[in-house]
Amino acid sequence: MAAKLEVTEEDLNSFHDAAVSLAREGGEVVRKAISDRHKRVEAKSSQVDLVTETDRAVEKLLFEGLRWDKRRSEFPLQSIESFYT
Repeated sequence: MAAKLEVTEEDLNSFHDAAVSLAREGGEVVRKAISDRHKRVEAKSSQVDLVTETDRAVEKLLFEGLRWDKRRSEFPLQSIESFYT
């Protein structure tokens, strides 16, 4: 059984602020990519399961952003990340 994660209101506020900041950064990555006429698109699990270079850039930004804080390292990011790689 996994250890219980103690989360304070200060932690929640910190997580919220980080999530909002990462969402804005991800939105900026997408906004810049919209104007790029040359899109790189790959198939993931099938020919209809597509992923763009922008998708991968935003995923990387989110995973790295969530890892920087030791408190967030207790969340199961490894299992989520393995789903995307």
